[in-house]
Amino acid sequence: MLSAYQHIRRLAAPGLVLAALLTAPDPGAGQERGRPDAARTDSARTAHWRMDLAHLAAELPRRHPDFFTHLEPARFRAEVAALRDTIPHLADHEVALGLARLAALAGDAHTAVVLPAGMPVAPMVFEWFDDGIRAYAVGPLWAPFVGARLVRVGGVPVTDAMARIRTVVSHENEPWFRHRAMSMLRTAPVLHALGLAPSPDSVRYTLEDAHGEGLEVALAALPPERDVTWLVGGPPEGPRRPHYRRHGELPYWFTVLPDERTLYFQYNVCREDPARPMAAFAEALFAAADSAGVERLVIDLRLNPGGDSRVLEPVLARLSAHPLGERGSLAVLVGRRTMSSAVLNALALRRLAFPTFYGEPTGGAPNHFGEVKSFRLPRSGLEVRHSTRYFRQAPGITTPYLAPDVAVPITWADFEAGRDPVLERALGGR
Repeated sequence: MLSAYQHIRRLAAPGLVLAALLTAPDPGAGQERGRPDAARTDSARTAHWRMDLAHLAAELPRRHPDFFTHLEPARFRAEVAALRDTIPHLADHEVALGLARLAALAGDAHTAVVLPAGMPVAPMVFEWFDDGIRAYAVGPLWAPFVGARLVRVGGVPVTDAMARIRTVVSHENEPWFRHRAMSMLRTAPVLHALGLAPSPDSVRYTLEDAHGEGLEVALAALPPERDVTWLVGGPPEGPRRPHYRRHGELPYWFTVLPDERTLYFQYNVCREDPARPMAAFAEALFAAADSAGVERLVIDLRLNPGGDSRVLEPVLARLSAHPLGERGSLAVLVGRRTMSSAVLNALALRRLAFPTFYGEPTGGAPNHFGEVKSFRLPRSGLEVRHSTRYFRQAPGITTPYLAPDVAVPITWADFEAGRDPVLERALGGR
């Protein structure tokens, strides 16, 4: 049990309001939003951050293949100047977030300032479902919050809070923003810098349970390496857990669904597994298809953030000469976590076979910047990642994502019940 836990009590408000209070020293007590007086007067510190800012402002446009594709240079210069002027009045985590905001202006999901490791996070994990942002995993003290819908962040309505978070998340489409924003939503220094948390090491949320009752919680944020026994919504490990949540630790795996005469292949990352190289895996995959009398192949790319698109080539080669590559026999599942090289693989499948795509729009764009390199800022050592190449893989696609042929919404009720409506639709062929 967390030692900082004190009590749970009722608050006077319409309906039941549960206030779960974690106490922690507030470094901002008596100061404006927790900004230390030293931050205003330390000229050496200011000079160091300004040196980093100047380095970022010069190097990022120089190293990126076209940093100003979606950004006016004059706006970038104005944003740099504004941050430079305000550095003496900002705490370190606020300056770091300001640098992240500058990188995010490029509208390139691969170009970003990596925030310092070890930033404290709330013991509550969120997911953006079609029926709202929900707390799907919580620390052991917060069981009543599992599945609750987020309403406010630090007293700010969730819509407005997400608009603030949007400014510091590197993304090129809405699906990837919805995925990446969830980590920002529990990172206390990020929320504090955006005016959404009382201090850099505490957070406040207002949620709503299934009965419409308000739930208010104040949490002390924890180091990310702190062990937490998570309470997760949905069925536990076992046969009731949907396939896509069973082996997320594996780069790729497959199973035969005999009742549906379907071969299910989940491809979680574009990386070779030394224990089972893709060439050998492809042999086993199609041997299983032949021996089991499989009539349909489902390739699940929903959790794949990319890597090396060439890893899948043995599967593509086998599929090009196999009946499962024929029209009506291949389903590809995509979603907001389908990114980068995984999108390239999806496009390759579209060109090679006749798949039907199910799920959500992809987090990665069909035509996108990529092939990432990085450099470090000279004083803080913060890592700056940036694209080095533009991939034009689908000239005919103008959307910043690959849209599924069959869009399938996912609700909290699906997740909680252990249902996978995307796979269900694919198996039903509709």
